[in-house]
Amino acid sequence: MKYPEKYYRFFFGRNADYYMNVLYQFDSGRKTVFNIAAFFFGLMWLLYRQMYFIVLIAWGIMLFENQIETLLVDTYGFNWNENNGWLLVSTLIWATLFGFLGNRFYINHADKTIGKIIEMNMDEQRTEDMIVKKGSITLIPHLLIILILSIVVALGKKGLIS
Repeated sequence: MKYPEKYYRFFFGRNADYYMNVLYQFDSGRKTVFNIAAFFFGLMWLLYRQMYFIVLIAWGIMLFENQIETLLVDTYGFNWNENNGWLLVSTLIWATLFGFLGNRFYINHADKTIGKIIEMNMDEQRTEDMIVKKGSITLIPHLLIILILSIVVALGKKGLIS
C-alpha cells in the first residue's frame, strides 16, 4: 500500500471494505482478483469508476480486433449471420479480461489519483475532500451515451440518417 489506508477508504467510498480487501491481496503478492461487475459491465464499469483513459485504450483495441475479425471473415468467406459463435467467443474473452483486470486497473487508478492529489501539498482537509471527489463514481458518461443513442434513434426514425 503506497499511501495511508484512510486515503484509499476515502477514494473507494462506500465500497471501501471490498477494495481494501483487494488491495491487501495485491500487496500480499496476488496478481489478479476477479471483479464480477467488471466482467458483466466492462466498459460501462470503467466509465462508472472514471477510468476514461483505459476506456479509450480498450475501445481502440476492440475496434482494431473487430477490424481483424471482419478481415478474416471476409477473406475466408464466412457469413457473420451463420457464425455468431465468433461474436460470442469475442464477447466472452473481453468480459473475462475485464473481470480479471478490472480490480488491477482500479487500484492503479486509485494509486495514481491519490499520488497526484498528495503532490498538491494542500492542507489535510482539502486533500481528503479532493480524494473523495476524485474517487466518487459517476453516471454522467452513461447519461450522455443514452442521450446520444436516443438522438440517433430519433433521427433514424425520421429518416434523417440511415
